[in-house]
Amino acid sequence: SEVGKLSLLNLFEPNTLVNGTKDGWMNKFYYYKGEQFRTDTKLAYSKDRLSILGGFEYRYSQLQGDYLTYSNYATATPVDQSQIAYAQEQGTTATNEAGGNQYATLDLGIYSQATYQFPDSIFYATAGGRFDYNRINSNAGFGKVFSPKLALVSSLKKMVLKLIYSQGIQNPSQSTKFSTSSTRVANPTLQPEKIHDLELV
Repeated sequence: SEVGKLSLLNLFEPNTLVNGTKDGWMNKFYYYKGEQFRTDTKLAYSKDRLSILGGFEYRYSQLQGDYLTYSNYATATPVDQSQIAYAQEQGTTATNEAGGNQYATLDLGIYSQATYQFPDSIFYATAGGRFDYNRINSNAGFGKVFSPKLALVSSLKKMVLKLIYSQGIQNPSQSTKFSTSSTRVANPTLQPEKIHDLELV
């Protein structure tokens, strides 16, 4: 059989094997493109012992889920990409997910923080929070998440003490959720990691 003819020479000179499959070194080209519109608006207010900071963040992204890849054998006729990017024009993803490989992603964020200095005191108190909304296409994404923050600060003569508690999220990237390979599968429903932070500084 053809399989029985495999040798080290196949690594340098690919031969046609069973069902037309070859063996040898390959070049692999990758292509990825994303577009995004983003705006971030902040407002600040301060009077006497009170200061307030608030803001609104809007992002709309058209993102590719998985890399487009194009492969050719290293020993074959060299690929001329001076006029055409083969991975962009002829590349494919490892799997063809339902709905294609483009994902419309909407991210909204509203945040606010207020700091107050107690009368005749060295103590400052801060309270705030952030509301995030994420939607991918029409019915995916992590939805709504609220992350609070609380802090107590003491400003002494020679040092400053801070006690801070906060929460947050780490949203997985498009590649983490949608890319595939021979060693991994896509996980489009992967949820963001929740972060709980407590600090004494």
